[in-house]
Amino acid sequence: MKNTLGAVLLSHARLWQHHSAAKRASCELPTERNVNRHERDDNTKMQNSKPHIFLVSILALLIAGLGGGVMVIRQRQVRVGAEEGIRREIRENYEGVQEVRAAIPTEVQNISGTVALLEQKETGHAVDGSKAKIGLAVLSLTNANWQAASVTGAIGTVDYATVERFAGAYFEQARLAQLQTSTMESMMSLSSYVGHGEKIQAMSPAEARTAEIQAQALLAHLKMMLRMTDGLEGAYKTALGS
Repeated sequence: MKNTLGAVLLSHARLWQHHSAAKRASCELPTERNVNRHERDDNTKMQNSKPHIFLVSILALLIAGLGGGVMVIRQRQVRVGAEEGIRREIRENYEGVQEVRAAIPTEVQNISGTVALLEQKETGHAVDGSKAKIGLAVLSLTNANWQAASVTGAIGTVDYATVERFAGAYFEQARLAQLQTSTMESMMSLSSYVGHGEKIQAMSPAEARTAEIQAQALLAHLKMMLRMTDGLEGAYKTALGS
């Protein structure tokens, strides 16, 4: 009886062990299948996301290209605006220089006549001071567009050779403007002695000599201006490409 009961218990124990092993196996197999299924899902998601990544990259490149294109267009607009402004300013200054250049020979002739009157007065001769003619054509030279382009950095968009020509013209222009200031000061100094010529008749020989020195200085300034206007006109032509 005891042997029979032990055999039954042993048989149940073996069945329970077999059932437990089968259950553990059944639990492990779905887990592996789940892992494989998740891996397949992840791979599918990655494959599906590749076209989206490609499109985003293309859009980013297009946006960058458009931004660069806008910058190039803007830079060209700045360059064209700066060049046009400077060229317009140079043309206007050129016209003014031509007018002054045309007037200088007459001014030289007038001051030379004044020098002759003063020389006569130095020797004690009576002279007619009303024949003296003293006056200058005043030239107004501007560089506002050149300065604006330089201060704002717009001149940096213009090619070097063009900037060099512009700079050369404005350099010569500044020299002429400085000489014109000195010439005006010389004329004012002469006028303080002779007025408009009416003071010459009452001058002593010594006063006439002093006035003549001032007239000679003014004459030298005028002759120098004549040469410098010729040089400036050449610089303007070079800057304008003509």
